[in-house]
Amino acid sequence: VETIMKEFHDIYPALQLCIFPESAKTETSKCPVDRTKTIAEVRSSTPKKHGVVTITGNKQIKTLEAQFDELYGLYVEVCYYSKDGKGYYTSGEADNMTLNQFNKKCIADGCPTDKWY
Repeated sequence: VETIMKEFHDIYPALQLCIFPESAKTETSKCPVDRTKTIAEVRSSTPKKHGVVTITGNKQIKTLEAQFDELYGLYVEVCYYSKDGKGYYTSGEADNMTLNQFNKKCIADGCPTDKWY
């Protein structure tokens, strides 16, 4: 889990790829899975389809999150820290943005680029 989180952040420095337990979908305060575990160890459900998630800059955030659920059985949120250090996960209009668009917006808004967890 830690490897994919770090590699995602290396490409999108203002964003984090956070993996949560399935039960966190209905919680307002979410606690990520243990990042020292493997994806197979934290998988919440059986994948609905077979395939590979490709992470590209022109992919919408909501599409990426849905693909992780469908193809890997993982509840994933794209997250970020505001310039005052508070952590958030994307929702609403941000979920319709591409990874490149939202990463650039976060950088322009002064979000830190040195946090990946």
